[in-house]
Amino acid sequence: FECLMPDSDTLALKKDFFVESPEVMLLSELKMESFEQAWGQPQKNATVEHRKITIDKEVFRYGIGSHAPSFMKFALPRSFNKFHATIGLDDESVGGDGASFIVLGDNRELFRSKRMYSTEKQTIVVDVTGVHVLELRLDEGDKHAKDFGHGDWANAWLEATRGKF
Repeated sequence: FECLMPDSDTLALKKDFFVESPEVMLLSELKMESFEQAWGQPQKNATVEHRKITIDKEVFRYGIGSHAPSFMKFALPRSFNKFHATIGLDDESVGGDGASFIVLGDNRELFRSKRMYSTEKQTIVVDVTGVHVLELRLDEGDKHAKDFGHGDWANAWLEATRGKF
């Protein structure tokens, strides 16, 4: 949203919002069937340390915060064809040897990021057509450290094409 101010300046306002419908669902609204991670527990709509999800100074209202190495498994309640997310290491996790984000569908690798480091983020759209079990993995870099590897699956949501759910 942009607003032109009387002094000719522009005020830009960015706010996350999500309107659920039969065609879309936030991943954080799904029950996590199982998980394992190196430290703590995955958090819905927060970082692994219970803070606001923040990647490269951008704050996200929705998503899942985890800690590398980790995996989270979700049974999809209906047919979706796309998984959307912004991935990256949370700003609370500056340093370390990076992490890779991996999406699996029914035990098949559907997406693998390059090794990502602090301040890097990537918006992904992964084809999950026909997938019944979605698994999100976070692989740590070569040097594990407790204070690093806090990975975020920010604004993570699933999409179904109209008539396909």
